[in-house]
Amino acid sequence: MGIGDTLKKARLEKGLSFAEIEKITKIRTRYLASMENEQWDQFPGRVYLRGFLRTYSRQLGLNDDEIVTAFDELQIKEAKTEPLPEKIEIPGKPRKKLGIILAVIAIALLVALQFVYKNYVYHVIPENNPSVGQTENGESTTPEIEDVQNPEDVENENGPGDEVPEIIESITFKIVANSKCWASIRSGSRLLYEGTLNKGDERTFSDLTRVSFHLGNAGGAEVFLNDESLGALGGIGDIVRKTYLLEDNEITER
Repeated sequence: MGIGDTLKKARLEKGLSFAEIEKITKIRTRYLASMENEQWDQFPGRVYLRGFLRTYSRQLGLNDDEIVTAFDELQIKEAKTEPLPEKIEIPGKPRKKLGIILAVIAIALLVALQFVYKNYVYHVIPENNPSVGQTENGESTTPEIEDVQNPEDVENENGPGDEVPEIIESITFKIVANSKCWASIRSGSRLLYEGTLNKGDERTFSDLTRVSFHLGNAGGAEVFLNDESLGALGGIGDIVRKTYLLEDNEITER
């Protein structure tokens, strides 16, 4: 039985709806449905998905370590079967500048060819040859020269390149207290905050590459990474320790 079927079966056995679970775990209904349908591409990042899976499985009485491990194994299998992505050429200023240079060179060549033809080639064509330079009636002719298309126009017709993935430059950590909660927050060896948060209190710390936090009442607080909620990290009175690290343009849990 797959991960999604396991979650759905456990939810139905408990007689819970998505709305009820959303109210308890703070995980949006669309993410709950995506987990049961195994639509992993609907999540903003792997770190959030793993956190949602762990919270959801705990709420359903399942072993969260087994669910997360099964998900990691599934991702490894899919990565082995997926073909290597083709090289994507990202348009930028150098390519645009090259297109302008090529266009200028092409125009210059056209002008030079016309000048050479009119001033040298045309005058050496025999007068009795009606097929080149003159018609049978004696009228002069000029060979047709095909238009040279601007390389920049060709690029525009083909459309822009693929969208560049968003770059995550840092971690913004925010904690909101729903009830009284003790918290200790660090970035590496640097202590950012330590103390008791009352209901409605919140703390935000930006420009981080690593964040570790220790909650004395996990059910009384909600944690956000770059404005994305991690969902319920535990119940009332639960002690939780977590560490998140920004590496390879992805926020991962350590």
